[in-house]
Amino acid sequence: MSMPVSFVPSVLALALGLSLASVAQAAPASPWLVRLGVSDVAPDSDHSRTLAGDVDVEHGLGMSFNVAYFITPQIAVDVLAAAPFKQDVAINGSEVASVKHLPPVLSLQYHFAPEAAIRPYVGAGVNYTLFMDEQIRGADLTLKNSAGLAGQVGVDIPVTPRISLGADIRYIDIDSEARVNGARIGTLHIDPLVCTLNVGYHF
Repeated sequence: MSMPVSFVPSVLALALGLSLASVAQAAPASPWLVRLGVSDVAPDSDHSRTLAGDVDVEHGLGMSFNVAYFITPQIAVDVLAAAPFKQDVAINGSEVASVKHLPPVLSLQYHFAPEAAIRPYVGAGVNYTLFMDEQIRGADLTLKNSAGLAGQVGVDIPVTPRISLGADIRYIDIDSEARVNGARIGTLHIDPLVCTLNVGYHF
């Protein structure tokens, strides 16, 4: 029995459509994932006691981005970066200073369900915080750069084969020696939770 001529283009179109769908689903096979987000840095400075008094560092909000490289579908190396965060500093309840800092973090992540509709993960790593543009009324404030550990929990939710929405919370250990006019006044324990909402793109 001969096949209708009009049937052949339909079969070819269907095959092409299935082929394109397969390619689209395979798009995230690249090991690179880039996320761009907004982060709130919430310091835990309640226990900072210095010679100048009780120090409290306020919240800071800013843009952040991170790049993840997947060694396997479940294990990734992640680098967090951001524009410098500016935060106000209060001593004994009075706002008297401000500081900018840059807290890059290098983490090793474990992704529990890399093919699921909701993809949770955890991470652990190290951070090195750079302090800059320290300002205080009537004096010279200096904060020493800090190195410490970092932990993370997060989730990615894919909305297309390449684009995902995500959220994560990081704890960063930041302890900085503070000096006013060159004299050491104590250690500032910032230790923030960094809460981020982001959009991710798989290359």
